[in-house]
Amino acid sequence: MVSIVTPDHMHRGHVEEMASGHHVLLTKRIANSRVDAEAIVATRGQAVDGRSRSAFPGSFPDAAPLVAEGYFGDIISVRLDSIWDKRDHFAHSPWYASGEADRSVLTGTGIHEVDLVRFIVGQQASRVYASGNHLGDFDFPRQKTVVATIDFTGGCIAQVGASYVARWPKAGEVPDQIRLIGTKGVLIGDRYSHDGENEWRYLPTLGNTIEDGTKGCLDAFVDALANERSMAVSGEDALASLTLCFAAVESAASAPPGLISDTTEPMRRRACAAYA
Repeated sequence: MVSIVTPDHMHRGHVEEMASGHHVLLTKRIANSRVDAEAIVATRGQAVDGRSRSAFPGSFPDAAPLVAEGYFGDIISVRLDSIWDKRDHFAHSPWYASGEADRSVLTGTGIHEVDLVRFIVGQQASRVYASGNHLGDFDFPRQKTVVATIDFTGGCIAQVGASYVARWPKAGEVPDQIRLIGTKGVLIGDRYSHDGENEWRYLPTLGNTIEDGTKGCLDAFVDALANERSMAVSGEDALASLTLCFAAVESAASAPPGLISDTTEPMRRRACAAYA
């Protein structure tokens, strides 16, 4: 078994050079282009797990069984955000923001949330569209904030927002929050409820560290190999999530649909003037 945790744009070369004929545990994203990702997935004799770290927000691992058993009914909509202050990270590891790496906020970070949305909804995606911007006071070759909307074949709508330009206080960041609406219940952060109930129920607030997530991935990978089972997260899964992210990034970089000509004075400006 070979574990590859090198920069994304080096993955294909490292898989082909060092992992031929071996099972491979590979970090997300699996490659920085669809061509390279398809080549990695198509490599015969290898089992590729696209997971890398603890990517589930807040208490969601404890809510996953509720989703799987249909507690919330049919999923109507899901919202997940991946909000970061990446100034120190990029300063310490400049390759993340390099042109060679060719990362975007969605393919480089928001892909974890895209993975989770695909798991929650359990349907095939039919369309993705997005908007983004370059706002923020540090250099990054692509848009620093992107919000993607994903339509699924069963009618569910999901949104994933990803940003590198948050300014968290010294007290620390706020964990990502999930917002899920189903035909039988709702899940907001660590609280959830079922139709007809009078009070909120609360999920355990146990930690979900990168170390725990990494160990879980390794345990699942080794268990699958030892017992000759399919990988819980395959290379095909990683490719599907990456393809969605690529499509969203392309959409955000182009003229979005539904452009309008809004000539009204911004409401905030008028409100501030009224109270001046």
